[in-house]
Amino acid sequence: MDSVESLRDVFADLGGPRRVLYFGDLDPQGLRIPQHASEQAREAGLPPIEPHLWSYRRLLERGAGRSQTWDGEAPADTRCDWLGDLAGSARELFGRRQRLAQELVGWEFLRTQVSDREVAQ
Repeated sequence: MDSVESLRDVFADLGGPRRVLYFGDLDPQGLRIPQHASEQAREAGLPPIEPHLWSYRRLLERGAGRSQTWDGEAPADTRCDWLGDLAGSARELFGRRQRLAQELVGWEFLRTQVSDREVAQ
């Protein structure tokens, strides 16, 4: 979240703004971080932070039966809306007081399962 302002420099080096995609843990904090960063980006006149839905979809697929319990306050249902068509799956996961670590979609999985072009989508 603290590095949102540095996107201005990155975009300058790239010749203009680009989409900014985020992938992190699927837990309440993992949703708060990019959404807060997205608010900061918009306030600074930068593109919003978007979920990398391909990665979150793989995380939900690979995470079946591999989730971890978390303690804490459940996020508002609207917090999950950031995930678009995956919001319902996230709500179900959180309703069971479960979380998924992004490491389930790590380098080893990516290297052996998908092409570079698929991940970029």
